[in-house]
Amino acid sequence: MKQLFFICLVFLFASCDNEEPVIESNDETLVSKSAFDSYLNSREGNTDHYFELKSIVRSGEQLEITILGQCEASYYRVIWDGSVMFSSPPQINLLVAFELPEGVVCDLSMKEHKLIVNLKDLLGDNYDDTEYIIHVLNGSQVQDKTSHPDGNMTDKS
Repeated sequence: MKQLFFICLVFLFASCDNEEPVIESNDETLVSKSAFDSYLNSREGNTDHYFELKSIVRSGEQLEITILGQCEASYYRVIWDGSVMFSSPPQINLLVAFELPEGVVCDLSMKEHKLIVNLKDLLGDNYDDTEYIIHVLNGSQVQDKTSHPDGNMTDKS
């Protein structure tokens, strides 16, 4: 009986350790290391739902990501792995993912969509729009862009 109790207890703790809390910061942004890693690892060879990062523009606390892709903007989500690289200046990685609900069929025409990320909501009091370098990764292909504190955008290679 003690062995069964011990096994159940170990199983309970092991399953708790594997669960990652998912924190919604707003409607379009998700904080999840496992979701970020999953999309990042599957983006090579992903030809089902191709989209393109057109631009990223920072204006104060908001980051506007313009993409060219299928379906509606509501099927795109920005995912943050939750980490801050405390370099000088600090850096974060955001990933744009496409999530098509089961049973939904979209036309194949490409449309321009704008996704807005409130960086102050995401990073809290630590955010200063004059400091952060923000890398935006495309979840459908290896095509990444970087927003610099001075407002410039570069392709990340």
